[in-house]
Amino acid sequence: MDENAFVEKAPVLKQGPPADLMGIGTVVIQSRQDDAVIQFRGLFDPEDVKQKASGRVDEAACLRNERGDGCDSH
Repeated sequence: MDENAFVEKAPVLKQGPPADLMGIGTVVIQSRQDDAVIQFRGLFDPEDVKQKASGRVDEAACLRNERGDGCDSH
């Protein structure tokens, strides 16, 4: 599988009320090549994981030149 296959959509955070109170959740990443999904369940501090994954999605989009906003060069 292509290493950039899972970069189509921004990661999604799923948390029900009990999970939110306990500070756990699921981060879901959708594949860009098919309907495959990666789910990271039971994460502590899922918002941090989502933000880090979002950064990687943006990075991959820049590498593929799919964002037309002049990506920052790091």
